[in-house]
Amino acid sequence: MSHAQKNVTKACLRASSFPLPLRLPCTEGTPLPRIALLPPLPSGQGGDLPSRVSRTASTFSDEQGSMADVQQLLVVPDASSEASRRYYERLRSHGVLPEHLSVRRCGSDTCTSGKGIFSQVNLEPDAWVLQETPLVVMQHASNKRHCLVCSHCLRFVGGLEAQMLHRLYRHKEKAAEESSSQVGGNQPACDEVRHALCVCPTSADGLLSRDSKLTCWQYVQILNALKNGSMRLPHRDGFPMPALVSCPGGCDEVHYCSGKCAQEAWQAYHSILCVAKAENPVKMVEFRAHADETNDIFNLAAMVVAKTVLTSLKHVGAGLSDEEALQRAWEPFSMGWKALWWDSVGRPDDVATSEEDDFRKQLQELAEDSLEYLRCALPEPAARFPALFTLDVWGSIIGMFELNNLDVSIPSPVEDYFLLIDELEEPERSEAMQISQPLLDALDQDYDEPCSGSAFYAVHSCMNHSCDPNTASVVPGKDGKAQAIIQCLKPIAKGEELTISYIDLDATWEERQDMLADYGFRCACKRCRQEQPS
Repeated sequence: MSHAQKNVTKACLRASSFPLPLRLPCTEGTPLPRIALLPPLPSGQGGDLPSRVSRTASTFSDEQGSMADVQQLLVVPDASSEASRRYYERLRSHGVLPEHLSVRRCGSDTCTSGKGIFSQVNLEPDAWVLQETPLVVMQHASNKRHCLVCSHCLRFVGGLEAQMLHRLYRHKEKAAEESSSQVGGNQPACDEVRHALCVCPTSADGLLSRDSKLTCWQYVQILNALKNGSMRLPHRDGFPMPALVSCPGGCDEVHYCSGKCAQEAWQAYHSILCVAKAENPVKMVEFRAHADETNDIFNLAAMVVAKTVLTSLKHVGAGLSDEEALQRAWEPFSMGWKALWWDSVGRPDDVATSEEDDFRKQLQELAEDSLEYLRCALPEPAARFPALFTLDVWGSIIGMFELNNLDVSIPSPVEDYFLLIDELEEPERSEAMQISQPLLDALDQDYDEPCSGSAFYAVHSCMNHSCDPNTASVVPGKDGKAQAIIQCLKPIAKGEELTISYIDLDATWEERQDMLADYGFRCACKRCRQEQPS
């Protein structure tokens, strides 16, 4: 099966805490200013949109689109097809697929999608065989309070002081929100910190832990020193980071490491997802809030839709019809193995077999609501490319991430900084700790939190699983970009397939098969055949 290690937010996948979201129709209020990003629709298309379009693909297509258009988006081209060959050769010409690798039909024990990655040369252990930039990548919503990174490549930005200030302020805001929601709490905020919009917590869930060595006033002093620039960290020069670059559209939801990343993101997808420039900013905000509260992979799926829409428009401008342009723009994502999200998610242990149908129905309704928010936020693209906004296609995009996504984890320079200080020789170490230790106490247990996110890669997503893999993913280096780096674990002969593990290899045969069931197959690799109970 052609997919990589998955990392889909699962907080919404527990039936015991799985409230059904409100269903909000596409209501039209006072017109909001926006930038016209789409060419006008041809005569006879568009018009009034139905108030509820996120239904099944077949129902939707009866009203606005062709079922054939929908099915074309759901087809995964055969690995030996001319379409696949042209696509991967194009990746090779652009330097994405290295000369020493090929993507072709396979016959491995776990290959159900029909393709895999093969070496065209002999490879030695420890060799890097692939270094790939993602088609789409995002930082998880829950991680944004810990790490300040480029929204396009996940590189840390702003400098050490900015990273620490970001973490401390985000923790302060979170604690203040929790305090304000707890009417009649046992511990009132101290005056100094109340003036700084802070609280004086007494639990591990608050601003400072129970055993913190800082008072609230000391905490506020650290915040102010970082904010006004009066605090300069010793040995900071060993941790350079690019300055923060704002969104070209003016929203404060994203930021970048360079003008290049900002422009690439704007042109590729963000220009129609930016809450400051969206067709319906209110609905775009609601879409993002819904995703952050339920499953933030919806945000990544929206990037796929936006990228497909904007690329389609470029092809339309070059003379293709809307249908031809959509198929051409969809090509990179057509290669990913797909299944409907609500069908491909493994049943959680705390969901009884008798409740599984209800659980999957809730997932489908969750996706349906997410699609409705997005369609309301982007009415012109939804009218022009209706097949792309059907529930079957939307559910398949999310399901593709369930099966193909790679977990991205980039070590924090903040952690590296404190490790460096701790390893200094005396008396330099003690002198440096006079400044660094109060910061470490303020950051508390979250000082080493890495940047975490999810990404989809054109080549890496073709790698098949083995419980005795010959390659593994490597953590990105100090440049901190969300690249997929694959390294050999053992000698690989010319013509041999490259495999990785999707799961914990220390697990027993039974545990491994149970984990792989989430991917829709049972492993029959050499190791599994040897360990399988007779």
